[in-house]
Amino acid sequence: MWGNKLGWAISSVIALVMLTLMVMLERSGTQPSDMTPRFAAELALNMAPLAMTPAPETILPAMNDERDAGDLYRAAIALYEKSPALYEGFDSKTVDQLEAVDKIVEATHCKRMTLFSKDPSAVINFESEKPPIEALRKIGRATVNKALVLKAGKDLDGARQYAEAVFALGAKLFNERVVYEEYDTGLGLIGDSSELLYRLANEAGDAARASQIKAFTEARIKLSDKNGRLFDLHKITKNLDGNISGARAGDLFVLAEKSQERMWRVAACFQLANTHRNVGEDGRAADQRYAQALLVKLANDPDPVVKVAAIRARDITDQEYNRQK
Repeated sequence: MWGNKLGWAISSVIALVMLTLMVMLERSGTQPSDMTPRFAAELALNMAPLAMTPAPETILPAMNDERDAGDLYRAAIALYEKSPALYEGFDSKTVDQLEAVDKIVEATHCKRMTLFSKDPSAVINFESEKPPIEALRKIGRATVNKALVLKAGKDLDGARQYAEAVFALGAKLFNERVVYEEYDTGLGLIGDSSELLYRLANEAGDAARASQIKAFTEARIKLSDKNGRLFDLHKITKNLDGNISGARAGDLFVLAEKSQERMWRVAACFQLANTHRNVGEDGRAADQRYAQALLVKLANDPDPVVKVAAIRARDITDQEYNRQK
């Protein structure tokens, strides 16, 4: 009798242990990681749309023409592609030959721009360089050079016109920001042109304007702080380190699906393709599986730009993945 009871007790313990192990195994194998504690504690801020305060429009309030600047910028890119060498470096003798620059100036006062949001596949890909964005960066730099030539010739009004054109280009790229590279290029052009606008305001004796631009510049620099939130979100959504992918998988899942900032959702989709393949030595297979499952879900997202990113990331090839390394 006692032997029977002992046997039943041992069997019960074994069954309980096995059941616990099965539950743990099932959870570890199917449940994706949750957010990291710090990310969860600051969730509202992490999910919020990217914003610069004061906004770029405060520096150039004349951007009130209802035309869409996208067509003019597309024309500028086409002109650049005919003679890209002209836009390399700085040559004061050729600044008047840069037809693409004229298109940038023409678009200065346009209020809106649908450039890559109209054709997201032009920049949503696994290429390290985005040719259309790089073209606009070089055209913008050439336009700054034109402004510097005019400033050196004491044509302050002319220099201001070209500097404002670059600022407007940067602001529109910043505001659209379909991909991180567009945001980064826009912010860079804003920086180049606002520095020149500040100098022009000082030379013109416009202390109020100079003070306004200085305050804006401080806000722009703060936004790019390497210890700030934007830098951390970029790290989550743009890396090939499996250990980071594994440790921050839960944060990435939430960004991809629920962020109010489309740029992070697009970037997160591409990072999901990397997470699916590599979560480091301590990563979880469940996160790898969930990364791909989430891409399948987001391939039907109501935002057409996110949808393109998810489909592109879902269908990544081995060659594309390896080319990132």
